[in-house]
Amino acid sequence: MWTLACLTLVASFRDQITFWRFTVAWCLAFVFSIPVSVLFPSLGPAFYKPELFAHISNTFSAEVMKGLWKGYLSFKMDPYSTLVVRANGIVAMPSLHIALVYLSVVVLGTYSPRFRFVLYGFLVIFVCATVYLGWHYLSDGIVGMIVGWCAYKISMQWFQENLDHT
Repeated sequence: MWTLACLTLVASFRDQITFWRFTVAWCLAFVFSIPVSVLFPSLGPAFYKPELFAHISNTFSAEVMKGLWKGYLSFKMDPYSTLVVRANGIVAMPSLHIALVYLSVVVLGTYSPRFRFVLYGFLVIFVCATVYLGWHYLSDGIVGMIVGWCAYKISMQWFQENLDHT
């Protein structure tokens, strides 16, 4: 995801309006995800039913989950002595990763309309991977895309091209 974000920033830098639309949409996606995660608190399926994800037990993803789960439990036991950063990495709804990938797909798709279907295919694979690895439910990914869409629509309003000056 970070590689895709950097690629999008580099590609959009040649067009100031697109660059700022993307950058502001990223920030807005983070802001919008907070109330959604408060209204719909959830953990990914691997945290509720870890036995269903035994097939990934020896992966980097599983190790990260174990560390986050440990931080989450520590926070629940003693919130005043646990770093909040260790305890807040397992919010599933919405999938902020999906929101950010969606933003990259939209922006990169404007530069190459013929390549757009490949980008959306990548987005689908990304959603499937987060579900397969147990980080998210499908609904988390869908809401993540809605968050990304809203963020981009607002940033487009803020950074409209002024056709009178072209």
